[in-house]
Amino acid sequence: MTAPGRRWSGLARALGLCAALCAAPAVAQAPGGGARPPAAVTVVTLQPQDVTVTATLPGRVVASGVAEVRPQVDGIITARLFDEGADVRLGEPLYQIGPESYRARLAAAAARVKQAEARVRAAERQAERVQSLIERKVASEQNADDAIAERDTAAAALAVAEADQVAAEIELERTTIGAPLSGVIGLS
Repeated sequence: MTAPGRRWSGLARALGLCAALCAAPAVAQAPGGGARPPAAVTVVTLQPQDVTVTATLPGRVVASGVAEVRPQVDGIITARLFDEGADVRLGEPLYQIGPESYRARLAAAAARVKQAEARVRAAERQAERVQSLIERKVASEQNADDAIAERDTAAAALAVAEADQVAAEIELERTTIGAPLSGVIGLS
């Protein structure tokens, strides 16, 4: 342990040294002792004016909507109908898949519809003939049942052929791939 008098004596010496060091630069810069000249100051008068404020900030651009474009039918893409980076509208054609085989399927389906219509007309005429024969007691009830069954079968076959034709029309329409949403189209 140190005596209280010694502690105050050391503190007084340290304060004296600090005071001497602080006073030294003031003495060195006394007038005529090599002091620096006063700094030059430029004065500007401000005038009101319009200023364009710009800022460059870091960030990322993210699309508000993204869609993958996929064909709904098989085939070879024969044409790309857009430029990359262009604006496209909803439903605007983007790609064309070779439609030839789908046109042929549609034509075949339309022919099957006509064929089924002819069978329905023939079955209806046959059912009417059998009915008139039954009224004259020349044909049996079995003949009438067979004619009615044939007519109903032909009508069902017509419904199937018409559904096949609608499906072929839809597939042909799907050979043109349209934009699923409006926006800027990216890389292809």
